[in-house]
Amino acid sequence: QKICDIKRLLTSCAELLTGSSAGALQTTAQAKGTEQNLPPKVATDATELNFPAPESKPCSLSDDTNALRDGSEKLAHYIVRLESELGHYKNICDNNSVQETRPHLTVAPAGSQSTSREETVQNQHVTCNEDDGSRVLFLVFCQLPTVDLCRMSLVCRRWRQIAAHPLLWRRVCVDNALLPPHALQTIATRCSKCDTLRLQGLMPVMAQCDEELQSYILRVKGCLEPPLALLMSVSGPSLRHVHFVDCDLLITERCLWLLSVHCPNLLEVTYSCEAFPATKEALWALSNGCPLIRQLNLPPVNSSSNLSQLEDGCLKQIANGWPGLLQLSVGGPSITYEALASLAYHCSELQSLELTECAPIDTKVVSQLCKDGRLSFLHTLTLMFTRVTPKAVVSIIENCVSLVTFDLYISSAMYSSGTDQQSVYKYLTVLENLKELDGHPSLRNVFHLHHIDY
Repeated sequence: QKICDIKRLLTSCAELLTGSSAGALQTTAQAKGTEQNLPPKVATDATELNFPAPESKPCSLSDDTNALRDGSEKLAHYIVRLESELGHYKNICDNNSVQETRPHLTVAPAGSQSTSREETVQNQHVTCNEDDGSRVLFLVFCQLPTVDLCRMSLVCRRWRQIAAHPLLWRRVCVDNALLPPHALQTIATRCSKCDTLRLQGLMPVMAQCDEELQSYILRVKGCLEPPLALLMSVSGPSLRHVHFVDCDLLITERCLWLLSVHCPNLLEVTYSCEAFPATKEALWALSNGCPLIRQLNLPPVNSSSNLSQLEDGCLKQIANGWPGLLQLSVGGPSITYEALASLAYHCSELQSLELTECAPIDTKVVSQLCKDGRLSFLHTLTLMFTRVTPKAVVSIIENCVSLVTFDLYISSAMYSSGTDQQSVYKYLTVLENLKELDGHPSLRNVFHLHHIDY
């Protein structure tokens, strides 16, 4: 706009200089008795450019020649300055071109079925022009969650092209939603730069009216694993954090094997499934394919179900497969503390440990876990609904010298069954003893008791 204003001002000046003397005399005659000013458009542009306004004085017919000469000299001076200003703005525009300062936004074509990460990135791309607002839409799409981003891609073809950009799919998080396999397959083609994948509380499709239960289970079981395999192959080494929680029937322990095949740079894995818990074979494959994992969370969904419990073999596989593990979450009454002692021996750098509904802990168990300086780097310990004696609490804090936070969650359901008054009395006694330890100065204020009564 500034260049257009300068050009218009130069044109007006040139017309005044190249005009005939008769035209100039006629102009000055018409302006007799008034002040000589530049045309309104020219004066406005000169003010915007911060140029000094030309001096005005009354003109008469006898001073036509002098007025024309003086005006010509002033206009010539203005032209020199305007040409310099015009060249300055042209240089700025040349140096700040769109190609250099604003890289073109490229989006992958929608509907691509490429399974290779290189093919997904290097396929034909569509360049977004700045005039149609594509860059603004891209910045808005960056703030949307995964579900809303999928909805935006259904608006029109242009929005679908912008929503297919790989940078928008670095975090794929779907919680408590109905995710059909074809929708996940479409998402998978856009995840060449995916860093975090979280699927939590996914709901299966409804059964048909005349469909039997057995056939429905066979149809739904593991239906998301083929598109998951595509997503993992497309993302490849870029995938670092994976969370599969409460996706029964839709995702099985086979997803751990798929991770070991396609994602060698995984750092964090969370898997929790009541119907299909992690098996020793799946953990063996995961430890061989993803040796860089530092955070492994395998909490039980329902300890009352034998299906969701880990075995000692799984814990030994974890200890042998990831000696550099930093965070671990496991649980289940079937885990023995011999296996936990072996875990503490192999994973010497363990910093955070969470045990859910495990076997009771006493001073003998603590001596096995902390033998020979084990768990010396542990700074966070969480016991979820696990029986522990007050002496064991004190022994844990004394042996784990680096411990900063010790959270204990208990409930009356751990000790009482029905209307058994003796069990209720035992629970109240243990609760009072543990409350005395909570916040005690000698325990370095690391122990925190949380009692939950439903």
